[in-house]
Amino acid sequence: MTKPKMKAYIYPVTAREQQGLYNPYINNFVNSLNSDIDFLNCKNPSQVGILDLWKYIWKIDVLFLNWIEDLPSKKGGEIQWLIFRFIFIPVLRSRNAKICWTLHNKQSHGTNNFINFNKLFSVSNYIITHAGEGKTITESKGYSKKLIFFHHPINKRDRTKSDKKIIDIFIWGTITPYKGIDLFLDQITKNTILKKYSIVI
Repeated sequence: MTKPKMKAYIYPVTAREQQGLYNPYINNFVNSLNSDIDFLNCKNPSQVGILDLWKYIWKIDVLFLNWIEDLPSKKGGEIQWLIFRFIFIPVLRSRNAKICWTLHNKQSHGTNNFINFNKLFSVSNYIITHAGEGKTITESKGYSKKLIFFHHPINKRDRTKSDKKIIDIFIWGTITPYKGIDLFLDQITKNTILKKYSIVI
């Protein structure tokens, strides 16, 4: 007898992707787990942020959160966080649904640091990280029992011996000021050593 799949909600799945603001991380994450988990909201992008969770909150076994710490910087974000914190979380706990927060960054990159990271550590049942630094932070805060470490999900690609290396330096993710990519590009124009490398951003 086939074991039924767990039902999950993953945040964010937004209508922004239809406007060309596409981040492959969510799709790769879902694809890496969809043999065991049914992500209910993947085909229904939200236009109301985390408030969309209410449509699924009575059905799900697991809530996966990504970049929720940036929520207050979004339109109506502080209100969304308060609804999530004081209504959604108690409902999920009453149903024994689990909260899995992925620790992507050491701190919020939003302009409003309304959410204290310590609160996210405490309300989450599990803390996922893809980097050694995230593992260190989680352990240093005393939450090692909640920690789940696995490598960053990517698209599967068959590699053969005939494949040739065409990229020397690959920078991926959203291009935002804090990453200093502009400074890196400035160095490329000034440093003749860097000019010999094939670089893809």
